[in-house]
Amino acid sequence: MSAIEPRLSPLKHQGHGKPEILVGQHEPPDYETKQQVARRLGVSERTIEAMVHDKRIPYIRFTSKILRFPKADVDAYIARHLRVSAVGEEGKP
Repeated sequence: MSAIEPRLSPLKHQGHGKPEILVGQHEPPDYETKQQVARRLGVSERTIEAMVHDKRIPYIRFTSKILRFPKADVDAYIARHLRVSAVGEEGKP
């Protein structure tokens, strides 16, 4: 390869025609507020604050007062920690 030939490492070549530039195909992360997370978990905002203090729930601190919770991480937390139980009428399965 000579010094003036372009390098194709960041490009994807389809075998014919021009190479296609690869662009990130993922969406930017979706963040939730403390209020939104509390509503999803069915707890108070104070409980979320305690969970943050105890490092029991994933969060990102943007400033000293602004916290955001990545939705995908909260979904994973819910899947790992919350259990759903069905309650039926007495004597019936």
